[in-house]
Amino acid sequence: MSFTCRKCHERSSHKVSKQGYHHGTVLITCTGCKNKHLISDHLKIFSDTGITIEEILTKKGETIQK
Repeated sequence: MSFTCRKCHERSSHKVSKQGYHHGTVLITCTGCKNKHLISDHLKIFSDTGITIEEILTKKGETIQK
């Protein structure tokens, strides 16, 4: 997974397991500003329902490139 941090505009890549993304909670720390980004939350730690980064960006009206 590659993304650009909105806080510091640092581009970074991280490996996420398929099981972790679909069944667990995944947080990625930005290498530039050390900000934590929520990628998926199926353990419902941060929300009342399971949610992924795709759903979060769709709610904000943004697109994701696969």
